[in-house]
Amino acid sequence: LDVFSAERAVFRLAGCDIESLVGMRLTGRDFVAMAAMDQRAMRSRMIWDVAMRPCGLLSFHVLPYLVAGRAHHIEVFALPIRPDAAEAPMQVLAVASRLPPQQQGGGTRLRLEQTSVTQHGIDIGAGIPAL
Repeated sequence: LDVFSAERAVFRLAGCDIESLVGMRLTGRDFVAMAAMDQRAMRSRMIWDVAMRPCGLLSFHVLPYLVAGRAHHIEVFALPIRPDAAEAPMQVLAVASRLPPQQQGGGTRLRLEQTSVTQHGIDIGAGIPAL
């Protein structure tokens, strides 16, 4: 993701697996604008928090998109990348791994936008900030 501001984060490149899970092409789309209007402020805070952290982030999500009646769980490892040029956007490099599918209605009910509940900092040399 190219994170231009708290309100605008654009997928620079998205892999085929995640695009097939959500059922749409993500490359070039605005991550914040993709959320429902009532969820955009939370999504905006979440992605800005990830981009501004001095450490990596490990989080678990249930994608809010059902495929064949099943919610898909993903594990995401994200690293903030500071740009070399002052005018360039912050970047968030994220690697997602699909976890086994879950039947609709079972287990955890966290939405993608509610990830602050399940975030875990990963020390990459600068220490883990107090949250």
